[in-house]
Amino acid sequence: MIDYARPEQFGETDCRVVSDAGYSSVPIVLGRGKVTIDLAGLGARSGDLISLDLSRPFRPEGGPRDLGLMVFGVEAPSDHAMNYHKREVGLRELPLVADYTPSEMTIAVTDKCNLRCVTCYAHHGQEGDNNAGLEDFPPELIPKIRDAAMGAARIQIHGGAGEPLMARKFWDWFTLLEGNPGAKIEFNTNGLTFSSKNIERLLKHNVDHISVSFDAATPETYADIRGGDFARLLANMKELVRQRATSANPIRILFNMTVTKANVADAPKLVRLAHEIGVDGVELYHLNSGEAFDWSVAKNGKVFDYRDNLPENNPELIRPFIEEAIAIAAGLGLYLFVDPRFQVTLYGRANELTEKLPEYSECRAPWHWMAFEANADVKPCCMAAKPIANLKASSALEI
Repeated sequence: MIDYARPEQFGETDCRVVSDAGYSSVPIVLGRGKVTIDLAGLGARSGDLISLDLSRPFRPEGGPRDLGLMVFGVEAPSDHAMNYHKREVGLRELPLVADYTPSEMTIAVTDKCNLRCVTCYAHHGQEGDNNAGLEDFPPELIPKIRDAAMGAARIQIHGGAGEPLMARKFWDWFTLLEGNPGAKIEFNTNGLTFSSKNIERLLKHNVDHISVSFDAATPETYADIRGGDFARLLANMKELVRQRATSANPIRILFNMTVTKANVADAPKLVRLAHEIGVDGVELYHLNSGEAFDWSVAKNGKVFDYRDNLPENNPELIRPFIEEAIAIAAGLGLYLFVDPRFQVTLYGRANELTEKLPEYSECRAPWHWMAFEANADVKPCCMAAKPIANLKASSALEI
């Protein structure tokens, strides 16, 4: 990367970059700027001599020499920085084939779970074995993700339709990703498997933040929505905060709630609970809608009807609790994320910047994202309807 200045009066030019293997031209913007040169794309190797010149240098009338750039500095960016630069170009130009690896990755390490939440498409209606017919990500395919993951800036480890820590090879993922120390690794969990030993082990890895699914702030609501041991969850979270205080890992801890008619009254309470325990914030997510999300399930002596619980079907009920949660978080100085979809369903508008929600054709996820399902299917984002490939046939880098 070259930090330079090209005075306006010198006119337009290109920077010609020559290596032993070939050359390329990079446009130079007038004024002060930076230009990134992809030496790998030139076929340059260690030990090659790289030379730079201008295709159209400026020579003042009667002047004895050409005038070009004033160079303030040259630096060799990290792999992450170079990959990020290529991604930015890709997002503008939308090439048919990208010459960079994904900057964001989402990996479902298992579909198995230890809960049957009423909002879960995979487990809500189960009886008997909670994980019959469900699978972990094939452990023999884990190495096939490595090369593509080395340039990613953000990697999310999650449970697909389940709980990540239920995966037999859960810790292998962190060993794999240690080769990319610059990545921000995110991890979501229901927190019930967070023994003291698991917490200690997790904090030794490069985990940037963890989001814990609560969906409630009281034992009663937790039993209605998730059905697990709320007291155990609270104890685990307190232990996580305790161990973080003495760890070298300043991991960010968030509580999350998927808001429904049945649990929204707990949203303000969850903000207070997060502050009391000492975590960093709360995330309030919108319940997903669509043709596939349509069921009723009995739990804890009550019936949860999915469509009846959608925020868009209960705006007058849900709006005051969301606004109360926002006010409480502001008063406590606690971070609060509120899903932008609430602006549509509760207030009837998209957001302050656009008059309508974006079309699918405007989505840029395929040019920077890669999502892996527990069955090794690969998708261009977590919302894609169909896979583009499967790791059983190709590596992630080839895909």
